Amino acid sequence: MAVARAFSREYPEHSTPAIAAAGLVAAAQVPRCAHYISDVGAGLALGIATEAASNAAWGAVETKVRRPERRDLEPAWPGDGQSDVLGLEPGSVHQMRC
Repeated sequence: MAVARAFSREYPEHSTPAIAAAGLVAAAQVPRCAHYISDVGAGLALGIATEAASNAAWGAVETKVRRPERRDLEPAWPGDGQSDVLGLEPGSVHQMRC
């Protein structure tokens, strides 16, 4: 269920099939005698809680570590930002030619 919910956050248009598939897989464990119904319910609750907690933690980290927009950065070299690594303008006679 945790994977289905995380997938649904990224691709909301596929939310219903993802959660339905996770529910079917969980429900299939009872008739197979692989788990008791209480185990399946606890697993679903644990998956939902874990995904919600990790999503909240990731959101908190993401807001603290925002990268600046590219347009907000100043040119790394002096001039109008069009110079090469040595600070020479393109087409300059001082540039080394290969």
